[in-house]
Amino acid sequence: MIPFLKDLLATFGRHTRGLLLFVGVIAIILILTASFLKYETTKASFCDSCHFMEPYIRHWEASSHSEVECVECHDYGVMALTGSALRYITGTHDNRPKANVLDESCLASDCHDVESLSDKKEYALGIQFDHSAHTEQRLRGEKLRCTSCHNRIVQTVEETQVHMTVNNKACFICHFKDAGVGEAITGCNSCHGMPEREVEHAGFMFKHEPYLRLEVECKQCHINIVRGD
Repeated sequence: MIPFLKDLLATFGRHTRGLLLFVGVIAIILILTASFLKYETTKASFCDSCHFMEPYIRHWEASSHSEVECVECHDYGVMALTGSALRYITGTHDNRPKANVLDESCLASDCHDVESLSDKKEYALGIQFDHSAHTEQRLRGEKLRCTSCHNRIVQTVEETQVHMTVNNKACFICHFKDAGVGEAITGCNSCHGMPEREVEHAGFMFKHEPYLRLEVECKQCHINIVRGD
């Protein structure tokens, strides 16, 4: 073994210059290849090279995000993209791809400012929404992200005004899953608050205050709370 190592070192000594040149050429080729792959895989045209991505690309091209490359929002590095390409080539890919969008992408400069998250927003029907209550702690064991609720991220230009629309099914999953009939996991008041104004119902005026004093539960009157009005 020792004579073999001595001969090997002697060979390296006689051909040091050639070996260094060879290693240098290989290194340059690898660097150029990696640079080319990085450049190509960050373009939307790379994503479009897989046939099943066509509807996603078409939707993106008609959207208000058409000037933003896919990987600027989607959490995909060069290795992940290369792996996806290899799975496509070998036919082991999934025809229903899933791609993450990091909160940092949504809240990047010139996009959606983080300051706006500190204010309560009126969602619908007087419902006040507080982002901090949903993002600063784990809910039902899950850490919510922007796309947990805002899943309609890329709309066509005509739909830009509803760009951040929230599908209320996202609300129902958390607030009503595994709850009893007419109940919500977090209680009705967490979204609606205590009703203070007089409301009209079936042609007569109704005040909640006397019933609240008697601690009548919301579900006594409000049944089928995820259906209809």
